[in-house]
Amino acid sequence: FFYRVGARERDNILLRAAYEQRKEAMLARMATAARVRQRAIGRIFCSTAGKYPEGNVEDLIKAELANDTVLSALQAEESRAERELKRLLRSLPVWQVFEPIEGVGELTAAPLVVAIQDINRFAKASSLMAFLGVHCLKSDGSKFQKGEQPTGGILARRRRNQLSNWHPDGRQALYQIGVQFSMWRPNS
Repeated sequence: FFYRVGARERDNILLRAAYEQRKEAMLARMATAARVRQRAIGRIFCSTAGKYPEGNVEDLIKAELANDTVLSALQAEESRAERELKRLLRSLPVWQVFEPIEGVGELTAAPLVVAIQDINRFAKASSLMAFLGVHCLKSDGSKFQKGEQPTGGILARRRRNQLSNWHPDGRQALYQIGVQFSMWRPNS
């Protein structure tokens, strides 16, 4: 029922915790930036003068964002969490797999490594693909049976009122890697 926890597993646990800290810091920073932006818009357009402000509204909002102390503290926390995540990922042996791949950095590889945890959990490549949500289904949406060749199928997708059984962060990481290869680095 239990796995033995050694140094490798502890490193994976630390990486997962660092990934979650960065994710929480990023969401907090984004929410605070949205609040500051809305507050600035309200202050600009609900003034008692009732006039449209001089200059560009976006410049006024950027000035509000730059002067907010809570937002700057959250940005500092996010960058600290990002540095820690990069440091932990670079210390793992799995980084040697991702390092030579152009377009795959620490922030792109980390969610994939965190989702998979230990590659030895998967007996076959198809099990890993199903876990990450990049497996094929039959045209009617049902799964292929054991030993059946997956030809002419459709890619798995989340359907209304159906539970998806893949890891969302791992699937998103693969999507981001695909976007890197197809849009930003087509010759890689």
